Amino acid sequence: MVQGTMQATDEGVVRTSLQKAGLNLVRCREMGAGAPPTRTAAPPVVQQRPIAPNSPSPYPTGGPSQSPPNAQVIHTKQGTDKQRFFLFSQLASALRAGINPAQAFMDISQRSAAQFEQSLRVASQEATQGVPLSVVFARYPDLYPEHVVGVVKAGEMAGFLPEALEEVAKQAQVAHSFNRWFFWVWFVVINFLLSIPGMWVVTRSLLGTYDAIDKTGGTGAGGGQMSPTEATGDFMSVLWRETLWPWGPITVVVYGGIWVFQRYYSSRVAKRARHQMGLKFPVYGARARHENLARFAWTMSRASRAGVSPARAWQLAAESVPNIIFRDELMGIGRGLQGSERMSDLVFKSKLFPEEYAPMVATGEYTGDLSGALDKLAQVSEGEFVAAQNYAKVRSGCWGALGCFITSAIMLGMFWYAWYIELPAKVLKGFDE
Repeated sequence: MVQGTMQATDEGVVRTSLQKAGLNLVRCREMGAGAPPTRTAAPPVVQQRPIAPNSPSPYPTGGPSQSPPNAQVIHTKQGTDKQRFFLFSQLASALRAGINPAQAFMDISQRSAAQFEQSLRVASQEATQGVPLSVVFARYPDLYPEHVVGVVKAGEMAGFLPEALEEVAKQAQVAHSFNRWFFWVWFVVINFLLSIPGMWVVTRSLLGTYDAIDKTGGTGAGGGQMSPTEATGDFMSVLWRETLWPWGPITVVVYGGIWVFQRYYSSRVAKRARHQMGLKFPVYGARARHENLARFAWTMSRASRAGVSPARAWQLAAESVPNIIFRDELMGIGRGLQGSERMSDLVFKSKLFPEEYAPMVATGEYTGDLSGALDKLAQVSEGEFVAAQNYAKVRSGCWGALGCFITSAIMLGMFWYAWYIELPAKVLKGFDE
């Protein structure tokens, strides 16, 4: 048990500051007051100074994509959205229940996925020193992407960390469920990479076996007939010859090229190109844009509710969007802010938002309910995101059905051509001779 004094606007700020230091608040009262103050549901107010253009961030990490000074970036096995969903759901529940952060991270590390264990243990140790959670997460980019660090950082600075952790869990769950929809890709891949080449090699081998039988006439007692054992041996011989050249090497080259491309395209090196394509790709581009708008507006509303200046709130919200191309555009606007601009002017000048957003934000500023207006924008963007995602699922499902139909039709066409065009021609040629 420890006690001390802290200069703060209300009890909420005190509680948040102590939780960052790994302490759990038991009792709080104002200096000179005889009784503890009554708790209020109002959010804490964080005083912010205007941010000068191109000034360094006051936050220790210097941005979600950067690691803290003198800290080594640690690369691990990639974390999945499913794993992040379970992890951040537990973290949010633990902090919302008032459990000491250091204890919460240590306990959850013992039942989390193996690649997350080290980062959580480090977070538990750093929490006792007052190091923010986002600083620790930034050291593990393979486990916690930039937007995850950005949301956590905004939650720490504006005093809504448990809610921010819940938002990360929600994002991960939505991404996981969307990716699972693409199960049909495996059917198309199997048809294209296995069934079609396999059908081609087998039909070539069977036709080659017929040629071998036709030439030898068989050596068995049947008089011009080949025994099943001999036919099987000839088939395997032709199959082996066709596999060795040319179809075997061709298949190896094609498979190797696909594997190299897949490894490169899913790596961090190609992340910018991948996100650029995600914004421009038909159907999926609308989903990505609305997802970024929804996350940006949500973080802005929470930061504004905490009293963060528009310029600082803009920077925090920009760091929380998943797409790095969209984030860089928002960050470019944020670096030129003086700290005194109106939020509606920022929304209008950015040209990244629908035209209806700026008047709605202006009304919120006029009525003194900016956070409420941003909340409505977040809800609208979330609705557009859900609609775009459902449309993308329908369209992708149609593409998957079409892909399975085309690849299956190719296999049937190969079989039909071999058995009803080539084989009859060989038989009739034998009669002519």
